[in-house]
Amino acid sequence: MNISDFRNEIPQIILERGEDYFDNDLVLDLTRMDDGKWIAEVEGSSDYTVDIAIDSNGQVNSYYCNCPYDGAICKHVAAAMYAIEDRLGCGSEDETSGNHQQASWQTMIEEAGEKELREFVLDYAAENKAFRHDVQIRFSKPENRQINTAYYQNLINLVFDKYSNRGYIDYRTGWSVMSEIDDIVEKCSQFISSENYNEAFSIASAVAVECVKAIQEMDDSDGQCGGAICEAFELVGTILEKPIDNDLKNTIHNWLYQQMQNPDYSDYSVDDNLEPLFFQESIKMGKLDRAYDFIEQQIKNINEKKSDWLKNHYLTKWVKQKMELLKHEGKMAEVEKIIDDNINLDELRQMRVAQLLEDEAIDKAIVLIKEGIKIAESEKLGGVVHEWKKKLLEIYQKENNTEMIKEISKNLFIENPSKLSYFKIYKGVIPSNTWPKACQELVSYLKPDVKSFNSERFSSNLAQVYIEEKMWQELYEMVHQSKNIQTVIQYTKHLKQLYADELIELYKEGIEKHARHTGRNIYQQLVSYLKNMAQLQGGLPEAKKLKNQLLETYKMRRAMIDEFRKLNWD
Repeated sequence: MNISDFRNEIPQIILERGEDYFDNDLVLDLTRMDDGKWIAEVEGSSDYTVDIAIDSNGQVNSYYCNCPYDGAICKHVAAAMYAIEDRLGCGSEDETSGNHQQASWQTMIEEAGEKELREFVLDYAAENKAFRHDVQIRFSKPENRQINTAYYQNLINLVFDKYSNRGYIDYRTGWSVMSEIDDIVEKCSQFISSENYNEAFSIASAVAVECVKAIQEMDDSDGQCGGAICEAFELVGTILEKPIDNDLKNTIHNWLYQQMQNPDYSDYSVDDNLEPLFFQESIKMGKLDRAYDFIEQQIKNINEKKSDWLKNHYLTKWVKQKMELLKHEGKMAEVEKIIDDNINLDELRQMRVAQLLEDEAIDKAIVLIKEGIKIAESEKLGGVVHEWKKKLLEIYQKENNTEMIKEISKNLFIENPSKLSYFKIYKGVIPSNTWPKACQELVSYLKPDVKSFNSERFSSNLAQVYIEEKMWQELYEMVHQSKNIQTVIQYTKHLKQLYADELIELYKEGIEKHARHTGRNIYQQLVSYLKNMAQLQGGLPEAKKLKNQLLETYKMRRAMIDEFRKLNWD
């Protein structure tokens, strides 16, 4: 938006509240900074700080308020925009009171004596915790040593502590704190560019360690803190790609191994960059024993997981990682043994089935698939069962096994009635003279149970079968029974040739029912329904008649009258 037309971009209710704040002199202070940013203090339930960045063309590039409102823009920002507009309209930049204020405090600082200024800073810092933190963040320096991780950890802790409220950082405050953390992360990139890899690693390692602690005590809904952790590991990976010495490589690998012991990375789903980096470096540095030991320890700890699904998930994860390491070493016999020893794990069974199919050992592959189906059914893993049956169907199709194609495709369609492809496959292997009976049998599976109190009166899955088979009478009856205007509209294109008159009556009934409700959005929908009705053969005169009846019945509804004029039927 542009400051000249912000009234057209802000929701009316927010705009009005912002104007009230401005009119009542609740914009307590407004300062324009040299970089074009405007900073305002706006009085509310407490005093809130508003930052608005405006370029030389008046374009609002960003805005922020530290109030707790979660909408796109708050009344405090709106009030500040009124104040900025007013300030800009008062005269040239040099003539505005705001710029006199800015020049005044800057001049005061420049002309103050050094001793006097130091005394003021000391006194103010003693009373203001946030200012103390700013001083420490700005002026503290790392100790003169190669790796300064501890220094940057302390620096990051100061940032989090500065913004924490009784140990917790809320969503809005999180934006501010992560903005400062991002500045620290940016220094890491700068150190990499200047080939100061020790300092770069010090920052990246500190960010990962301290942010994974902080994320547990903050609202990270937008993923900024998690993103900073992932970026830190990416930067470590970048450092490892540089021509660094062996001491730093060993230091980084030891640090990665230490982080692998911390379950918090996995608990907060920020381990996707850590784990590949550790195993990749273990391979490069020939430290596979450490990687294998870590994997074995993780497998031993799996029993602590509660559910069978989690056990299988983690076991699969670590077994596959072990297989990758073995493949790197060329130990394929051990890889094959792992697959056989863990064949009950779905992903490993898939590997073996794929290998058997490649070797054209079809019968053995089918045996493994059927075993996989039984295991998945016992564990109530419907998705896994479906995928195995799909694989069986593919095999039988390649083998032209008509009887098994018939059995599997029918079963898949009954279990997944929204997948019409299975219906078509089944139809393709049924003789044409027996198809009507076979089709009716499938339809019986899809029909809602009319005896059930909660049964749906309309089945979209059954409707797609009726359309596929051109069973228009059955489709019309189901649409009629639905008593739903949206359903009538959805299937009009399929029924209009044979059932135009009947559809007109369904439209009338649905529109009259819908018209009992009020609201402009309701009237707009009625206009849409009437237009659809008018497109039917013989529908236009009936739609006009119905429109007039509604206007007569609801003659006091001015919004309805206004919307109905858009039909242009008079």
